[in-house]
Amino acid sequence: MHLRFIFSYCLIGLLTGMVFPACDLLAPEDPPPTPPEFTVPQERLLALTAVYAETDSNGAPIQRIVLVDADNPSSYTIITKNNHASIQPRFAPDKQRLIFGDRTTGAVHAPQLVLCDIAADTLIPLYLPDLLPDGRRVPLGAPTEHIVWNSAGTGFYFTNPQSSFSLRQDVLFYDLTRQEITRIHDGNGYSTYPIGLKGADTLIVFSNEAPATGHPTGFYFMDVAGNYLARIQNPHLELINRNGINKKVAYHPRWSDDHQLLVMAYHDSTFVGYKIVVANLDGSYYREYTSGEYIDDFPEWGPAGTVVFDRVSRGWDPWTAHQVMRLNLETGAVYEFVDPAVIDGAVGLRFPAY
Repeated sequence: MHLRFIFSYCLIGLLTGMVFPACDLLAPEDPPPTPPEFTVPQERLLALTAVYAETDSNGAPIQRIVLVDADNPSSYTIITKNNHASIQPRFAPDKQRLIFGDRTTGAVHAPQLVLCDIAADTLIPLYLPDLLPDGRRVPLGAPTEHIVWNSAGTGFYFTNPQSSFSLRQDVLFYDLTRQEITRIHDGNGYSTYPIGLKGADTLIVFSNEAPATGHPTGFYFMDVAGNYLARIQNPHLELINRNGINKKVAYHPRWSDDHQLLVMAYHDSTFVGYKIVVANLDGSYYREYTSGEYIDDFPEWGPAGTVVFDRVSRGWDPWTAHQVMRLNLETGAVYEFVDPAVIDGAVGLRFPAY
């Protein structure tokens, strides 16, 4: 069944280009230098969202997508040259492409999704398959933290954004080859959305659809046809919410087939922030890596036995306080991955992706 729905967004043109670290000043008579080409092996390629001091027309900080060398973060390229916010990149399995959210002026519930072809250096805004009666194309907007690529890299699972009128969220699939959207699972008025892929054909989803699952709100396995398979029985994934306040919760869990482990941001009422923790599926293995002093969130499996994550500190300023941290899974060492000052003009870094 093809899904037809309309979001209210207005488009803004996308400009592309590349920015490189500054080189030494030359005498006026010398020819301008040719910047080196940014070429990094796929296993070292990491994407970030850089935050700038400049603001857009709504007064929010400008944010841009940056690719960096995980072994040498001072080597980077900026792939968006916007004056608004481009956020939360998500790599395809081949790491030749990524999807990010482009929050243009007028975006209401979720940013428009944009596909970046890294090798071709192109940005392709994604649209709903159907045209409006007047022939206009409608931008595809979705919460970018719920983008899950399929194993073949031919498309991605996602969910429709919640609005002030409905809390309903369904599991959807965007076929990039056919430019078609299919509703994989109808949430029937509840919230069900993808958070990961286990193997080639098993989705990990979050759901509060108790009438269908027979269980409380939590995380479930689902096949790619949209059928619930089983609840993930892990005590560390338990959600406890009292009077609208989360007393215990796992945010943004990410599964690794290589490690057979989940990494997540964990919070309970005994500490003020979020901890980065790692657990296996049944919870028999569990290890905390950070103290809960900061808001440590959006963890991603990184290169060579590491995890990268977003830390908000220094007074928890919602913009400039963001750092991208890296932790060693074996030793437990946690350190800043890259100083924002390395990225020309940036004051903070967010949303690492690997």
